Amino acid sequence: MPLPRTPTKYDNEDSSTDEGKRKRSKDEEEGSEDSSISRKETSSPDKKKIHRSPGKMEQKENAKIDQILGILQNLSIEVNQIRTDQREYNKELKKLKEENEMIRKENNSIKKEFKEMKEQLDETNERLERLERERRRNNVVVSGLELDNDPSSLKEDIGNFIQQELGVGVNIKTAFKIGPKLCLIQLETFEDKIKILQNKMKLRNMGEEKVFINNDLTRKERDIDKQIRKRAEEERKLGKTVKIGYQKITIEGREWRWNRRKNAVEEVASNGNPVGNPKN
Repeated sequence: MPLPRTPTKYDNEDSSTDEGKRKRSKDEEEGSEDSSISRKETSSPDKKKIHRSPGKMEQKENAKIDQILGILQNLSIEVNQIRTDQREYNKELKKLKEENEMIRKENNSIKKEFKEMKEQLDETNERLERLERERRRNNVVVSGLELDNDPSSLKEDIGNFIQQELGVGVNIKTAFKIGPKLCLIQLETFEDKIKILQNKMKLRNMGEEKVFINNDLTRKERDIDKQIRKRAEEERKLGKTVKIGYQKITIEGREWRWNRRKNAVEEVASNGNPVGNPKN
């Protein structure tokens, strides 16, 4: 059964007229527009609220982005500082290399000068050594003999001693004492010196009195002679047959000579060359 209709303001008008129909149609359209506007107003505020107020998730993301940007900025500053420090380091390194090269060149120059000075000094010492050997060339030293201190009689006493004990006649230029039982004799010729040295072995027959005649050596020659005699003593303790000569030593028939460059004795072959180096 249909419900009774609620009366309206149009009930008093003639609903069948054209004017009444138009009024109802207009009112219905206005009602429809109001309803549409009301729905829009009802739904719109929520959308505007989301646009104006970001959510917590978006805030966290923005905070992370800001943090990352800050880190990147700090890294950029640190990288720039490292690059600056590296440039300064490279400059200092280049400067040190240049200074080191300069020092190296100066050091090489000093070494070269030192080498030249050493060579010159060695040459000078060698010339002095030759002059000293030449000055002592005709000299011999007699040790262990009791002699008069009077220079006038010393020359005659030495001449008589050589004649009697060695059996040779020589011409003595000068003779003077250089210490207790030590006398230096300067002979007129080198041949006279050779005569004495060749016959000095006869002094072994003098009995208890020990008299020796040796070369008048320079200091360098004395040092060499000392080393050779030390080597001879060591070899004799081993039971070997040893013979000493001027700057040489013979051990069991094998000859060793003093090498000035090596500052030591080295074995030589029968041809006079060092053993193992026949070309020298």
